[in-house]
Amino acid sequence: MATTLTIPPTIPIVQLTGAVTEANPDDHSTAFLHNHARRSRAPAFLYDTPLVARTPATARAVRQRPDVARAFKAFPGITKAAVGIGLWQDGFSTLHDALAARDRDEMRRRGTIADLSGTLLTADGQPITGGITNRMIRIIADRLQAIPDVIGLAYQTEKAPAVRAAIRSKLVNNLVLDARLAEALLGVA
Repeated sequence: MATTLTIPPTIPIVQLTGAVTEANPDDHSTAFLHNHARRSRAPAFLYDTPLVARTPATARAVRQRPDVARAFKAFPGITKAAVGIGLWQDGFSTLHDALAARDRDEMRRRGTIADLSGTLLTADGQPITGGITNRMIRIIADRLQAIPDVIGLAYQTEKAPAVRAAIRSKLVNNLVLDARLAEALLGVA
């Protein structure tokens, strides 16, 4: 998607979450947003912060920064969003893999099976609160649900439980999947 998507310069780009630190900083979603905004010259509401702050107090302070507050104020105007769907297991979620073991384990004990742009979900699609969610710089579930067109992106057959949770959450209303994952969800594989 990152190499083929074109957005007309009249359509604003709004960042939904802080960044998850990855091995290749040019390969994460926030880098894509920054690069695309620069190429398209679209109005952009972007910020450079981590997705998870060290403390809830730090997260509150970061949310008040002008660049972050400006993006958050743009959330009600969003009409389309693309969100990655991660499975709460090693190797299937960039957020899960970036966290300390104690944070991963705590959120697993709270019932986390999936993550969707920083929203952690139970198997039945309920958003999880508490734990690291108090330290996150991200769109909250209620705001995400208010977006008319939310496209969930996932690949790998193993992510079927996470995609089911995303569907049950009603936070996504469209999916882009690879063929094997789609077949697994339909019971064809």
